[in-house]
Amino acid sequence: GQTYLFGIRDNASSATSTDVFVDGLEQADLVSGSFLTSVDTDYEVGSYTATNDFLTAGHFDGQIAEVISYSVYPTDAEHNRIQSYLAIKYGITLDNSGGGTAGDYTSAASTTIWDASDYSTYHNDVAGIGRDDLSCLNQKQSQSENSGSILTIGLGEIAASNGANANTFATDNTFMVWGSDGDDIDQANANISDLPGNVTERMERIWRINETNTVGATTLQFDIS
Repeated sequence: GQTYLFGIRDNASSATSTDVFVDGLEQADLVSGSFLTSVDTDYEVGSYTATNDFLTAGHFDGQIAEVISYSVYPTDAEHNRIQSYLAIKYGITLDNSGGGTAGDYTSAASTTIWDASDYSTYHNDVAGIGRDDLSCLNQKQSQSENSGSILTIGLGEIAASNGANANTFATDNTFMVWGSDGDDIDQANANISDLPGNVTERMERIWRINETNTVGATTLQFDIS
């Protein structure tokens, strides 16, 4: 029931190793395996066959939304742009536990649209909407795929699906990305201090939104069930 973003890339500093990424963060540097040095060799996505017998192969028991394959080595900056595109499109939170620029979201033009270090307190359930013509991204509404995420934001409205949302971004390179501090959402643990006006209590969780250029009117929907 959990959504992941996997990446595999040759290690630029070694001709005999391969980098493996999960949610944008490098997890392993593999230094063994015939695939590392093979040329013109088939590869498989979602299965492993020790022999040519597919009846005895191990297969991934789940759904694959999208596969992107490149014939050349993506640089670190290009790799991050690819990961950011997929993360925005599918509501996946890029892993920022590596520090530095890990977890940053960037546009196809290398504009930082979510700085994971600056917003580290709110780097939970990150999602976003935006228009990026260079990557053909037109995400008009989104919600984090993480369990327990309760906020959906849509451009103008929240329709049955992204495709059903008839609203349009006025300009290219326009984004709204958000995340929360991950605090409690239960009413039993509501915050009864730091309140405006006649409000008597509020949810503990706080969200931060970062806007790049002008998105326009949006609708926020909270699932408080």
